[in-house]
Amino acid sequence: MIVIYILIGTLVAGVGSVLVAGFLSINFLSKYGDYFLSFAAGALLSTAFLNLLPEAFHLVDHHSPLTLTLLLGLVFFFLLNKLHLYHHSHDEDELPNLNKKNSLETGEIQTISFGGRYVILILGDSIHKFGDGVLIAAAFIADIRVGILATLAVITHEIPHHIADIALIKEETSSFSTAIKYVSFAGLFSVIGGVLSFYLLDSFYEVLPYLLVLASSSFLYVALADLIPQLKKRTRIDKAFKQVFWLFMGIILIGVSSLFSH
Repeated sequence: MIVIYILIGTLVAGVGSVLVAGFLSINFLSKYGDYFLSFAAGALLSTAFLNLLPEAFHLVDHHSPLTLTLLLGLVFFFLLNKLHLYHHSHDEDELPNLNKKNSLETGEIQTISFGGRYVILILGDSIHKFGDGVLIAAAFIADIRVGILATLAVITHEIPHHIADIALIKEETSSFSTAIKYVSFAGLFSVIGGVLSFYLLDSFYEVLPYLLVLASSSFLYVALADLIPQLKKRTRIDKAFKQVFWLFMGIILIGVSSLFSH
């Protein structure tokens, strides 16, 4: 019977939170779409530093392996991004004009690569949701009431994170439904993690801190290597203040939800 509770809890937390975030994103994207990069950057940084990394370090006594995992994760996602860009460079002549722009300063043609950012994001999300599934399963195995509270806690801190994911992927793909589909796919890994850990809890619980750190590295890479550099471009002072405001909004929403979830 416990496995049924785990199945329902992880499905609601993994996919249900995406649907709620999608509903909330309809108004968010229409009103504040110009500043979603700032919000997404803040949400990703906050998820990594205020939610995933503290949880990972809390689960182990020796932290050096986790910091090494974080470093290797950043390098891995850097290489993954480079491989994606290298793949696109071979097809440069076949790219439509939409994917190219002229540099007024140098006269060179620069290729804009679409997809690399959200591929890394979805991979990190999938790892993150798998870890959520392990945590929810462990909570239900301990006590059904604890499992319900754990499920609600995951939903609470995942909704603002998914709003950022949906906004980011929508910008990459120009499709709201595609964004919902990709983020929901990542959410299904919560179910996989929960059901598998029910039968192999001890094994999965040992690797859970490393999964959380690896997911953190993907969010940090996307935020620091991709989003933040775009926000550093010179702009009007009023727009710069709005960018900073939405950056902190992303940080605060994740931070507050993480606080209440614990």
